[in-house]
Amino acid sequence: MDRTVSDRMEDEEKAGWFHCGRCGAFFGAEVGAGVPESCPECGRDPVIDQAEMAFLQASESSEKKGSSWVNLNQGEGGSRSESGSKRKKKERSGIVVFGAIWGLILVLLAGAVKYFRGSDVEDEQLGFNIISEDQRLLADQIYECEGKVAGFLRAGSPESRAEFVMHPSKTLGRMTSHQHGSAYFDDESALERSAYKVIETPVGKAIETVWKVDDGRRIEAVFFADENGKWKIDWANMVQYSEGDWSLFLVGDGNDESEFRLFARRRSEDHSGKGKVGSIVLVGPRPGLPGELGVSSPEVKVNPDSRIGRVLSKAFSERDAGKGAYGSEASSLDPKGMIRLRVRVKREGEGELAIVIREILACHWYDFDDLGLDD
Repeated sequence: MDRTVSDRMEDEEKAGWFHCGRCGAFFGAEVGAGVPESCPECGRDPVIDQAEMAFLQASESSEKKGSSWVNLNQGEGGSRSESGSKRKKKERSGIVVFGAIWGLILVLLAGAVKYFRGSDVEDEQLGFNIISEDQRLLADQIYECEGKVAGFLRAGSPESRAEFVMHPSKTLGRMTSHQHGSAYFDDESALERSAYKVIETPVGKAIETVWKVDDGRRIEAVFFADENGKWKIDWANMVQYSEGDWSLFLVGDGNDESEFRLFARRRSEDHSGKGKVGSIVLVGPRPGLPGELGVSSPEVKVNPDSRIGRVLSKAFSERDAGKGAYGSEASSLDPKGMIRLRVRVKREGEGELAIVIREILACHWYDFDDLGLDD
């Protein structure tokens, strides 16, 4: 005997649609009987997520409380049509829930990856900052750097200062012939951090620092990691080392050719301070007094189309744009419009001497040979 429409309706009201976690099929099973033992498509345990089960049961309960999903006036055929439509809705609901769960998992995974990478981002929703690798490096090393600067300045001899500097075996000879800084600091003096930053150089990361001494002087100290991972002072940059005394060189004393760390100021033919460089003036720095200048050279002629002329033009252009070598900001303390050079110069002539630039080694004062300009 054929079953009545009401019998079929009662069976369908007891049925729910479930999603197989194994093969992905959707199948009908009685609601309230627990997790189905097997999927009719693959024959395996569907292992349905409990959140999905609860959702389906809640949906079924909601449907029963609302209007009937079978139109009795449509007869048997109409009941089948409504049943097929409801199955499609339940399939879509299951897919939405499954997608939402996976979306939540992916968000959590992305957050975990972002945290463990230590990227320099701020999560506005969670309200916390994730520090960058450079910030972590500064936090780990800045107090060590302070101790090394103070130790270097307090040390009375080159031998006792050697432990604080990079490549002491190579630097000791220069330190011996270039006594510097011994009067800056004593046991009663104090340092104050003025600025610090991590910069990227061709020889690796460096920690750029500027310290204010209580007598008003400012000490610039750049640190590099040695082969043992210990951060040491770039001595040549800190003392602004030159092979000879700039003042004596300008009056004809000492070697005719030497390497110097100097400032350069341009003299432009069009008086606008832009474009090609035809001549410059070289000026000695005053260690500890970055805003003040030492002795100036006579005008130094430059072929604007030579390599030296092009390098100078590029260096002045970047300085005008507020760029320091490798992102350095210590040069912002320098006199306005001047660039830093490590340069080999030669003294020529007798009586009224002429200064000739033989080579520009770098547009910075670090102790490695790279111009430090953008490509």
